[in-house]
Formats: sequence, structure tokens, C-alpha cells
Amino acid sequence: MMANIYSDAKLYVDASKIRNLMQEKKINKTTAVTEIEVHGRMYQFYAGILPDEFREEIIREREKLYLKLESTQYTPITSVVTENVDEQQKATYFTRTL
Repeated sequence: MMANIYSDAKLYVDASKIRNLMQEKKINKTTAVTEIEVHGRMYQFYAGILPDEFREEIIREREKLYLKLESTQYTPITSVVTENVDEQQKATYFTRTL
């Protein structure tokens, strides 16, 4: 969390120091998880991991949503991306990552 706060303040060197310290001390962040219920069955999705049984369907649906958003001239709010990357890469985080 501190690394994200530093990144938000554009203090990338300090954010990097925190991340390096966490790595040295073997401190891991908790992985984000989303839970949904479909037809009475619960599913968990972890950040950055697509389950094999749904991979192709999720990618297809994500692409459909992306095209719908693109047709509405949707502009993602990229200020919430804390990585030190250019605006185009930040926008990609909201559309075609997984």
C-alpha cells in the first residue's frame, strides 16, 4: 500500500525502494480475488489469472465489451494506475489485460 501511495504522488524512487524492501523481507501482497455466483455455483477469479475452463469465453466477452466501449468513445480514468508507464499503456490495463 505504501508503494502505491508513493506512486500516486509520483515518487517512483521511493515506491521502488518499498517494493525492493518487501522483496528482500519476503513480504507478499495479498492477491486480489473476485467471487461471482453463476447458476448457483460460486467461482473465484484471482487477479491476472484466468481459469482454463473459462479462458476463451472470458477473452471473447472481454473483447466484445472493449469494442462496445470503444464505439461510445469511452475514455478510461488512468490516474488510478500506479505503475510508471505512459498513458497508452495505462489505458491498455483497462481494456485488454488478463
